[in-house]
Amino acid sequence: MMRKIANLLLLRQAGPLLLLLTLLLFVLSACASNSGIFAGGSWQASGLQNQHLQVLAVDPNHLQHIYAGDAQSGVFVSTDAGLFWKQSSVGLPLPTAISALSFDIPGKKLYAATAAGLFISSDAAATWSMVTNLPSDAYTALTFDVNAPQTVYTGTSHSGVFKSTDGGMHWASISSGLPANALTSLLYNSNQKQLWAAFADRVYRSDDNGANWHLMSNGLPTNVGINTLALSSSTLNNADLIFAGTEHGFYLLTDAGQHWAQSQSPLASLHISAVLPDATQPKVVYIATQIGVLRSQDNGQNWDRLATGIPTNQPITSLVQGNANNAQLFATSHGIYFYPGSGGVSNPAQFIPILLVVFFFGLMYWFFVARPRKRRRMVSWQATNLEETNEQDTPSSDEKEL
Repeated sequence: MMRKIANLLLLRQAGPLLLLLTLLLFVLSACASNSGIFAGGSWQASGLQNQHLQVLAVDPNHLQHIYAGDAQSGVFVSTDAGLFWKQSSVGLPLPTAISALSFDIPGKKLYAATAAGLFISSDAAATWSMVTNLPSDAYTALTFDVNAPQTVYTGTSHSGVFKSTDGGMHWASISSGLPANALTSLLYNSNQKQLWAAFADRVYRSDDNGANWHLMSNGLPTNVGINTLALSSSTLNNADLIFAGTEHGFYLLTDAGQHWAQSQSPLASLHISAVLPDATQPKVVYIATQIGVLRSQDNGQNWDRLATGIPTNQPITSLVQGNANNAQLFATSHGIYFYPGSGGVSNPAQFIPILLVVFFFGLMYWFFVARPRKRRRMVSWQATNLEETNEQDTPSSDEKEL
């Protein structure tokens, strides 16, 4: 009876501890599922720190092969999803800035638009060859036609837009009707067979592969500073969505190209250097800004910050998806960062919740197993000693007769 009463008292005392431990485990499991604590739920530094990286590209046939273009040092390659990098700039004149880096549709050739010209590599960036039948100029943009794998478009700072239909062997100018200003971005919408060309303050569209161009800047303020164009992976009201990242926020083209509009969340104070529609989630869009990477889950209308881990004083310049099943994001700044993190580059902070769980489980073990067991041994030892003492103090039968 006394043992049952003691056990009841012990459980009553342990009640608050059990409740606290249950709540802690619930919170930690929620954090792990929502933020990826145990998988590295923040941006993690990969490599190439203190480099001035500008662009990224992923091999469509080998998603673990990531390529980074630098402002001076050419091209760097990682074949293990960003864990280790090596410079691969043989044939590139250094120093030179890489403005655009992209594989063609089959994934056989890697194109680099640079300040010194247009270069092509057919051996995974091991060596580079300059395209010689193009004007001497700074090349700034690249885009490809999904329905015509050998068709390539490239843009320049002063010479306009050029087109190749044989995988970069021959080129033709398609700049009639375009201004002679520096081109900042090219986009080919294979669904609508439309070619888009962006300059700092205006956007043009061609419906006949560059033969004619039409100004499509309605809704864009003057001096908006267009940096990049992107095609959404989803549609709205059966119309393709075109995104524009600018020096003064994020813009969408939703009504068959008639009018640009800002997103519902005001981003006018942000400089957006890259726009990346998610390859696996139709309505998800990422943007690279001077305050980090933002994510929208409704086709660019509302935004929230995607994790932490990138220093706030480092503006993001480029974004891509890669690794198995495009499960990771890669960002360039003064180094390479990837999200979510993996065990390849350990972040000590991510192990704190694990240590807390181990500590509290240890505490529970001590409270409910080790301490009661120690008490039982002590009680047993005391009982044994008491019995021995009683036996010694109890007179024998011979003593009683005396």
